Amino acid sequence: MDTWREMYKRFQSRDGFSPMSDAMANRALANLAFEYVARGVGSEELAYFVKSHYFKANNLTDRKTALNFVCRDPRLSLQVREEVLEDFYERWNSEALVLDLWFSVQAQSPLTSIEELKKLESHPMFDRKNPNRVRSVFSSFGMGNHFRFHATDGSGYEYLANAVSSLDESNPQLAARLAGPLTRWGRYDTNRQRLMIGALKNMASSEGISKDLYEILSKSLDTLP
Repeated sequence: MDTWREMYKRFQSRDGFSPMSDAMANRALANLAFEYVARGVGSEELAYFVKSHYFKANNLTDRKTALNFVCRDPRLSLQVREEVLEDFYERWNSEALVLDLWFSVQAQSPLTSIEELKKLESHPMFDRKNPNRVRSVFSSFGMGNHFRFHATDGSGYEYLANAVSSLDESNPQLAARLAGPLTRWGRYDTNRQRLMIGALKNMASSEGISKDLYEILSKSLDTLP
């Protein structure tokens, strides 16, 4: 633990931001050390340490690292998570690619419930006509949030299936790609297979389903024993 603290202090950026390779390497090492120190500190110190890393940062890399940690560690309070998320949004909401990251981090977070994901879809900056913004939520959820997506009650599968069916009306090609995680049912246990296959069958039987989506679903369902 002391070694990681020493590394964190040694490689932390003290001067202004620099895009040079040695500065980038130092940031990478400092953020690696940050992760290990944050995992090892007690709950009382954790919030101060993480917020300090975030708010004292002079670059996006450090802030992204802290944001990711805040959205994944259950020891931190909802208040801390919302404070960091709100600040990140206020700083970067005019930058489309960074805002995609803001959506993606939340969609991948095991702390984000299905209800919170639905609220995220209602955010004024979420645009279903923007493929990157759509992927930042639904693709990030299906491919990066294993805890929520593979919930044993099937709620994660249902959430993604509903999103795919809704998008199929306006962007069939994107909908077909987003359905990918549901087609990999063969990798999982019997209960999850049953739930994933059920979600696929429900989508495949939808009225007005596009050729693009139906092709993806039927290929997966055709492999059933």
